[in-house]
Amino acid sequence: MNLKTRIALLSGWLGVMAFFSFVVAPSAFKVLPTQHLAGQVVSRLLRIALAGAVTPSQPSQPSPTATGSFRPFASRGVPVTNADIDRLRDAEGV
Repeated sequence: MNLKTRIALLSGWLGVMAFFSFVVAPSAFKVLPTQHLAGQVVSRLLRIALAGAVTPSQPSQPSPTATGSFRPFASRGVPVTNADIDRLRDAEGV
């Protein structure tokens, strides 16, 4: 990817962030009846616009532990330590 393409992509991303920060979020907080609802709307729109987590044709089922499109594995009841992670990195050569 050449430099001009990278600059164009970065500019577009920054433009989207500025648009949400200065137009969408303040408008949502002024128009919607509660701050909680406005926060949910802005959060969902940001996720859709920036992460592509949900499209309008795909209904989402939010999880209280999920962030964006990340869905954590089920707990196995065993804590994971930094030593465990280091051992896995060394074994995989990461």
